[in-house]
Amino acid sequence: MKNSDKAQIAKSIYGVNYQIMDSWLRCLTDLRNRCAHYSRLYYWIFPAIPKMPSGEKHVYTRRLFSQILMLKFMYPDKEKWDDEFFKPMVKMINKYKGDISLKHLDFPYNWKSMVKQ
Repeated sequence: MKNSDKAQIAKSIYGVNYQIMDSWLRCLTDLRNRCAHYSRLYYWIFPAIPKMPSGEKHVYTRRLFSQILMLKFMYPDKEKWDDEFFKPMVKMINKYKGDISLKHLDFPYNWKSMVKQ
């Protein structure tokens, strides 16, 4: 696809430049492939770091938490994010809190306020 077409799509849908959208699509592909092939996400280091728009203060890494924040930016219906993603994720984390450490997924102490819409 031509860069001018990418730029128009990135700006109109996400309000970002096409290089940011390209990084999101790369990260989304990696995350999708891990999930589709029943691979683990715990302790996993992703090959790419999602780029973020200027003004974002969180330091993005190759761990799951950065991928989740990228999904939040890409989610098509912002009003449904909390009900369709955030609440089920919190429920799952609470269910397995004795078996997992959010530190290994790179979740910061204020992760809920960062992920919630």
